[in-house]
Parts: sequence; C-alpha cells; structure tokens
Amino acid sequence: MFKADNFQIVSKLEWENFLFWLDEINESYQWIPVPMGDRVNIKNSVNTLIAYKCFQHDGDYFAIRADEYKNWSQVNSK
Repeated sequence: MFKADNFQIVSKLEWENFLFWLDEINESYQWIPVPMGDRVNIKNSVNTLIAYKCFQHDGDYFAIRADEYKNWSQVNSK
C-alpha cells in the first residue's frame, strides 16, 4: 500500500468535493491510471501529484496532498 507522509487520507465524499472545488477554481488536473496497479493519480497542470485513489479488495481509499487538503478545507470552512 502506498502512503506518503504528506498525504491526507480522506472520505470518498471529501475527495469528490475536492475535485469539484478544483473545477470551480479552474485548476486543471488530469487522471493518470498507474500501469500494472490498482491506483489512479490526480496531477495538476505542473505535473505534481495532488491526490490519488486506490482500489483495494476491502474498499477503495482516497488521499489528497496535505497542503492541497489544507487549502481546500480552509476555503470550505467559511
């Protein structure tokens, strides 16, 4: 299982809301399936990994890069 210290594991709803927020602020991103893997990476316009989704036999899990999560949660707590 991939888990970097700078990523926040989030709920599916939070993850979907984060992507919706990126759309709202016109931040382009792309879905990049990982070859030979059970994961999809989300990268921003400068090719930085900002989120990912892993498919596991016991359920999917979702992660957002910690600084991106902080920016998003600050905006959405108002």
